[in-house]
Amino acid sequence: MTSASRRRSLVAQDSASWIAKLLGAGLIAGVVFWLADRTLEYCFLPPTEPLLREGPISFMRFLFVWSPKSVGHARLGLLLVWVLGTVLLTAYIYRQSRTRKALERASSIIDRSPAVSFVWRRAPGSPAEFVSENAVELFGYTAKELTSDGILYDDLIHPVDLDRVIAETDQVIASKRENRVIHEPYRILTKSGEVRWVKDITYFDRTVSGDVKRCEGLVLDVTLRKEAQQQSARFLSEQVAMNELSLALGDVTQLDDLCRVLYEHVVQLMDATAFMIQLYRAETETFHFAYGIVEGSVLDVTILPVVPLEPEGKGIVSRVVREGRPIYIPDYLEALKNVTTHFLISDEGEVQDREPQEEETDVPRSALLAPMKVRGETIGVLQVQSHRPAAYTDEDLNLLAGLANIAAIDIENGRLLEEVEREAAQMTTALDGMIKALASVTESRDPYTSGHQQRVAKLACAISRRMGFPPEEIEAIRVASLLHDIGKIALPAEILNKPTAVNEIELSIIQSHPTVAFDILRPIEFPWPIADAILQHHERLDGSGYPNALKGDEISDASRIIAVADTVDAMASHRPYRAALGIPAVIEEIQQWRGVRYDARIVDTCVALLEEEGFELSS
Repeated sequence: MTSASRRRSLVAQDSASWIAKLLGAGLIAGVVFWLADRTLEYCFLPPTEPLLREGPISFMRFLFVWSPKSVGHARLGLLLVWVLGTVLLTAYIYRQSRTRKALERASSIIDRSPAVSFVWRRAPGSPAEFVSENAVELFGYTAKELTSDGILYDDLIHPVDLDRVIAETDQVIASKRENRVIHEPYRILTKSGEVRWVKDITYFDRTVSGDVKRCEGLVLDVTLRKEAQQQSARFLSEQVAMNELSLALGDVTQLDDLCRVLYEHVVQLMDATAFMIQLYRAETETFHFAYGIVEGSVLDVTILPVVPLEPEGKGIVSRVVREGRPIYIPDYLEALKNVTTHFLISDEGEVQDREPQEEETDVPRSALLAPMKVRGETIGVLQVQSHRPAAYTDEDLNLLAGLANIAAIDIENGRLLEEVEREAAQMTTALDGMIKALASVTESRDPYTSGHQQRVAKLACAISRRMGFPPEEIEAIRVASLLHDIGKIALPAEILNKPTAVNEIELSIIQSHPTVAFDILRPIEFPWPIADAILQHHERLDGSGYPNALKGDEISDASRIIAVADTVDAMASHRPYRAALGIPAVIEEIQQWRGVRYDARIVDTCVALLEEEGFELSS
């Protein structure tokens, strides 16, 4: 049926209804008119029957003498009364019908409205006198149940919010000026136990003295709006947490520090009785603990076992890697039944090769696990545990997954940095061993200078450290000092060990050792210009040095420091052709050539070390 035909049908039905009502009103008025007319004729017209001449009727005729013409007028009056009565009765019926329809329409609107109408008595517990029928959709209770003596409105308000709602109401009532209160959203408990959010507007019916007799109000369901607000707030807080984590991770590079920062952020957002990070190595299909905290105590991860990847369908951590998604374990003990590798970490950090038992209270009861992914590959698993069953929500799981993704790249970089540093340390150790070996070979050919390069290195590092050189330059100076005489390995031993002064030819041979050292070390790729520093360590600022007679700024800082340290140790040490000269003579010598042959700042620093700090030239 079309909308036009439906409207015509409704108009026809309404017209038929009103015709029926009009006929009914006319019928009622006609009956009244007929009865009045019969009464008039019986009482006032001359009787046609003998029986009517006596009795009360004759007395009435004595009082009222009516002519037929007067009776006709009376009948006309009754006819007018009938018409008027019909109109008034019809108007009354019409008004009553309109009123009933309005009430039905209002009731229908209220019943379909999300707002529930209430009238409360001003009494303890706020008992309801009236509740609209739509209350059952919000509260689960019918209007009849809510107006019974067994249910109070205060009983429906969540215990957490009840005191606040009562306080807001009492504050407005006590003022005796305000006639309404709009409560902030609060929670109610439905008949089924569901928690819903509502907001109400309550009006007060006061006496002349200002006391409240009853309260009338509308209660509106705002659950969807409140949940949307909570979701928005939760989303915002998660974004803030992730941004804060990103900033905090940017300040650290070491793997332990990265894991600690991640833990500090996670523990503020959710229950983390235990917190663990296991790195996954795909080439060996094993998990290695990178970090762990139980009850606030950091675990020694070196004692924790390497866990193999379990078969398909087995394990907890293995599931995260195989499925590549976060997992919520509401019952951890039940989930452990599907695990083949069992161990337990006690609150003291001890590893126990057993399963946790149901009767134990200090064992994990629920957990969240999230994969840590880099370029689509899972490089580890982040896990938090709680001693409470079902301690987490889906929101917690999503948040942990987001934090794991944020931290994954930094932790992977930290792990790679650790590997690089470990390899670099191994290479440094090997290089240091090689340098010391080369120095030992050099000194083995000249027993009188045994320990000379170590002493020069010690003094040169002390000078550069006091002058504020960065650590990497100090290390370069140390290595160059240890190798500065390696060129003597090519010199004849008889010249090196000659007990008397050398001649001019022998001196020229000895002065070739920096060039020899440069040729030996140049092919080696040191992290620093070691070969150049050694080549220049006998150059002097005034150009009097060798092998290239460099001057001033042509000589590197490292070479200038080694030159002073080499001179000090050589003069303070015994030689086959002379005895040790002593520290005072050494100081006098370098101060004499301060700013001429030797750098003035370096000389001053060296003298301060020897005189003020009592530096000892021991190997």
